[in-house]
Amino acid sequence: MSIRYYIDLPCQPREDLGAEELLRLVLLRERATTLRSRFVEKGVTDPEAMKFRERVVTTSGEETRERSVANLLEESRVLDEVASWCGECPARLVPAAFGCIWQVSLPISNGAQCWLLEQLPEEGTKGLELFREAVQLFRYGTEGPLSAWRKAGFLEGATAPELERGDFKANADMILTELFLVGNVMPSHALGLLLHLRALKTSDGRDGDALIELIDSMNSSGSAEDAPTIDFVLTPSEDDDRSTRELKQFLAACYLGLELQVPVTIHL
Repeated sequence: MSIRYYIDLPCQPREDLGAEELLRLVLLRERATTLRSRFVEKGVTDPEAMKFRERVVTTSGEETRERSVANLLEESRVLDEVASWCGECPARLVPAAFGCIWQVSLPISNGAQCWLLEQLPEEGTKGLELFREAVQLFRYGTEGPLSAWRKAGFLEGATAPELERGDFKANADMILTELFLVGNVMPSHALGLLLHLRALKTSDGRDGDALIELIDSMNSSGSAEDAPTIDFVLTPSEDDDRSTRELKQFLAACYLGLELQVPVTIHL
């Protein structure tokens, strides 16, 4: 299970195949690559011999069928016909074909949930005030889908980790709701969540409240002339677990969507 997403810049592959089909095929190809690596580790090198069983839902109910890595590679072969369009695409997070399409694997670790909390601004800052206002306005983290996610094991921990900032008690479900459960991440929403998680800094070193003041000033004047660039600063660390690394990747996608002024489309 995973949360799938892509930076939704219009492109020829998405137009030719359809957004849903392109997403399905890219993730199918990734699955084939992962399975092939596992089989090779066990000494199996022929994709036809890399057989596995999977459950599928049909019109008559659920059934189990045998497939091979060769089947997956053949089914996703159409990607090779459109991959050349990705060469100079600005929506790629990495310089590879279909680098706009990613996923956050489930379950999300307890450590990654704690990491999200630690990114929140400090007590007494405008950044924390803005997050607090968003939580109250949009009811982030209230009983709903995330409680079902926890019961299903999609989030590690029976309850959400908590963190106190003065008289405000934040929990990880508030942030996860803001990230994944408000629909596709439009550019304006991307800016808000990146500020809430202290993911941005200007080229001249401004972050936190100083950055918020700069953005407010730019919005008031309607001009960004002579303004410093705003950079994404949540870089991967060798200490990151898989969930933390993938959450940072998702936030990087939100930043790129903000730069390109396109949404990050989420599929749950």
